[in-house]
Amino acid sequence: MSCSPVCAEVWCFGYCVLMDPLRPQMVCLLLDFVLSHVFAPNDFILRTNGVCRLYPHLTRQMARLNMNDTAVQDILAWLVGRLSSMSLIA
Repeated sequence: MSCSPVCAEVWCFGYCVLMDPLRPQMVCLLLDFVLSHVFAPNDFILRTNGVCRLYPHLTRQMARLNMNDTAVQDILAWLVGRLSSMSLIA
């Protein structure tokens, strides 16, 4: 299934433009978590196909990491302005 050009543009816009400004902050949060956590073998699930997954208790801890709300608010305000000026009708 292929996307229409408009759908592809919106997807790329959402993924590339919105994720990239927040990525450095998220990477810092995750690195701080990794450096401050003592891992144990039971923190991970190694599947038979070679995929390594986190156990839910560790995933919940990582989900509680807080990003600066101001950064997220700034990105969302910019997005709303951009989408309101963007024509989504091909």
